[in-house]
Amino acid sequence: MGERLNNRGVQLDLIISSPAKRAITTARIIADKINYSSEKIREVQSIYGASVEEMIQLLAKVENKVDCLMLVGHNPTFTMLAEALSKQHFGNIPTCGIVEMTFNYESWDYSSAGLFDLQLFDYPKKA
Repeated sequence: MGERLNNRGVQLDLIISSPAKRAITTARIIADKINYSSEKIREVQSIYGASVEEMIQLLAKVENKVDCLMLVGHNPTFTMLAEALSKQHFGNIPTCGIVEMTFNYESWDYSSAGLFDLQLFDYPKKA
């Protein structure tokens, strides 16, 4: 998936990841593939077991200088978060699935359900 992101020219300002072993390993692999320094990955303990509302609160605290953000975490919360933010139905985001959304506001403070526009849904087994 990191290679797919790299092929699309994705350049992240920030990766926020759960520190859980599989999540942080995935974040580091993707970071390497897109030339993002793994030392800049922000590990946030509260992602593990977070509710959708807690994840939205985490988004609201992101610095406004961040234009392109990646979150790496856990289901079922991340599927429910993607559905809430985009008002789309995914059912289940598979392991290492990527949901890309745009958010057309000046501040992450405005992060809220339904305000994000779906751009891409990709996952390893998608043809």
